[in-house]
Amino acid sequence: MCVQRLLRVPQLVRERLDGDAVREHNEAITDEQGNAWYDLIGYENGDKCAWDFGTALGSTHYGLYNQVINGHDYYLQREYSNAHSGCVLTGT
Repeated sequence: MCVQRLLRVPQLVRERLDGDAVREHNEAITDEQGNAWYDLIGYENGDKCAWDFGTALGSTHYGLYNQVINGHDYYLQREYSNAHSGCVLTGT
């Protein structure tokens, strides 16, 4: 359902999703009750990689991108992975 709503957003807006929107969306999914885990310095999972976009794959006239989804370029913040003990762009 969230992906369908995202795809209705104009292309320019989709391609320029900022780190705050992505981080807060992730935290809402992983902490729907508002009482999930925090690390030793008080960060939620989304905070651990705040404004960490990793390596860009390229750029367009809109700016950098680090993921191509369904033929569209996105510049998305990486998210913390317990499995990798670090920030990742994919779950694999």
